[in-house]
Amino acid sequence: MPMRKKYILIKVLLWRLVSVISMLLTLWVLTGDLVKSTSVTLIVQGVQTVVHGIFETFWEKYRT
Repeated sequence: MPMRKKYILIKVLLWRLVSVISMLLTLWVLTGDLVKSTSVTLIVQGVQTVVHGIFETFWEKYRT
């Protein structure tokens, strides 16, 4: 894997980790239900991880 793609992958995964933790804690505080908060967080973050990876790839490919 080229170095630039590794960098993008690491950046996306690290950001997702921060995002997962913050979302889970926020939902848990708001709902008081750790199981539901975890379920919603995992679904949303899974989708957002894929979308973020696609965005970063297109950004790098088409930036001037």
